[in-house]
Amino acid sequence: MSTTEAAHSARAYLYDHVTPSVFMEDMAFRDGTPGPGDRQPLMDLPTAEGGHFRSREIRDIPRPMLLVTGSYTCPMTASSNPMLKRLHAEFGDRV
Repeated sequence: MSTTEAAHSARAYLYDHVTPSVFMEDMAFRDGTPGPGDRQPLMDLPTAEGGHFRSREIRDIPRPMLLVTGSYTCPMTASSNPMLKRLHAEFGDRV
């Protein structure tokens, strides 16, 4: 994330109770959560476009997958969009 993007994100994030330590604790993997290489849990989730993301339909894709979840109305989720687009530009043909 660029300095400009980070500054914008800090200004846009209006939840005072979310400190850096709370954010880092929330982002940590906890015991029992799926990790790299684990099978994806079965899910049927609504998408922003009005469709559905059904994990059973993609279980046999022969390459790694990055699944990002969040609410686009959340400033932290929205601020990750530029970085995710850069990752897709670099790795989208392999992930």
